[in-house]
Amino acid sequence: MGTDPGWRLLFVATFSPTRAFEPRGFGSGRRLALWFFGAFLSISMATVAIQLFLLNEAVDLMTPEAAAHIAVMRTGLTRIILFDRLLPPATVLLAMPLVGMVAVWSMELESRDKKSAARVLLVGLVPLLALRIGELGATVLAVSSFPGVGEVIVLPRRFFLGPRLLGGPDPDPWVHGLDARFNLVTIWVMAIWSHGLGRLGGGGFRWWARGVVLACFCIAALVTWSWGGTFVELILRGW
Repeated sequence: MGTDPGWRLLFVATFSPTRAFEPRGFGSGRRLALWFFGAFLSISMATVAIQLFLLNEAVDLMTPEAAAHIAVMRTGLTRIILFDRLLPPATVLLAMPLVGMVAVWSMELESRDKKSAARVLLVGLVPLLALRIGELGATVLAVSSFPGVGEVIVLPRRFFLGPRLLGGPDPDPWVHGLDARFNLVTIWVMAIWSHGLGRLGGGGFRWWARGVVLACFCIAALVTWSWGGTFVELILRGW
């Protein structure tokens, strides 16, 4: 399988992660990482290009006074779009090293097993492609609606797979925050990490791995919920 097309590697890693955990039957982790990050960045850059186009269009439709005010902030808004699109979701990005460190410490992994654990964490990121594809679609559909400057930044968030599915047409802000952290894709990520680490540890580590992944995800969600606004403000101001 090591010579299979890259799209098949990503497909199998998403829908049959157990096969992806085995280097011998699936191919090298480097090849999987190359295809994943290549696809992730390509999809994200397509979304960024549409957002920046819409941002320029929104500014052109403003009055000269409003456009002059936004021009001062345009660099910061562009940075926010780039950070938001080119990096994995902040909660996943923070949870990943937490899960890795706790797993290595608690299971006392050998050198080879540490590489296997890193592979499990990588395989768990692959479902994020589904999220980015959906967000790209939501952004494309918004092109004809002439969104305002503020709307441009959050256009990809119109694609949601979490609690907002159960809410009304205008849910509370906390529902938006919860949806960004806990949705079908992030649960998918947690399930792959739990299964892979439990399989690696074996026996009694299966339930332990699930608890570790869930606890680390909750910690990451609390951190990003509490400090996310501060981080966005720092990006907007250029640190």
